Amino acid sequence: MSDIQILLIDDNPKFVTAATHFLTTVPGVAVVGCASSGIEGLTQVVNLQPDLVFMDVLMPNIDGFRLCMEIRRNHRLKSLPFIVYTSTYSSKDFSTTNVTNLTLAADGRCARDGQLANRALLLTLASQKAVNLQVGGGVRSLAVVDDLLRNGVDRVVVGSAAVEEPAAVAQWISQFGPERVCLAFDVRADDCGTPLVQTRGWTRATMPRSISARRPSSVRRMLPGWGSAWKNPSTRIWSR
Repeated sequence: MSDIQILLIDDNPKFVTAATHFLTTVPGVAVVGCASSGIEGLTQVVNLQPDLVFMDVLMPNIDGFRLCMEIRRNHRLKSLPFIVYTSTYSSKDFSTTNVTNLTLAADGRCARDGQLANRALLLTLASQKAVNLQVGGGVRSLAVVDDLLRNGVDRVVVGSAAVEEPAAVAQWISQFGPERVCLAFDVRADDCGTPLVQTRGWTRATMPRSISARRPSSVRRMLPGWGSAWKNPSTRIWSR
């Protein structure tokens, strides 16, 4: 089986160096190029035609939203999968328009809508057994959990479903085991400093105390995430 060819697009050289170093240690994966801007990234995508693109959202000249749209205009690249990330943002950056554009520019599937993106690529990675693979984002049904775990994924990460359907998630944990189903929550503070749990791709917010009583008793692993405005990172929504 040939290596999965990855292109990194990020204007942060430290991240590119770290990501390249890590990915080169993973069997079956090859970093075929790096770009430091949207324009450079667009050129390299066309020239290199990688299997997967890791891309930052906030970049100079062409940001990640626009870059996705530009790439999708090339019929040879219509099915190219993206992993898009960001560590800093503003409400303008993640407006409904931009998030919608990013969803349409990718493959129509988005964690915000409860749909698992890039399934084929994830299962290809899982089949190689080169690393322990943990998958999250859009994992909101028993069918998706079963599909991922049955096809080689080591652990799934559940967020929104644990807030909205805790009884169902408790059953998943019971069925597959607490080492294979992990809970994760993104938390940020509003303008008054009140912590809010973000769900459905950060489009909904829930007060922590409103979900505390619904914690599945079988939970063993949790990954709390803290937004940039979070005031007290030592606080936990659910104790471990």
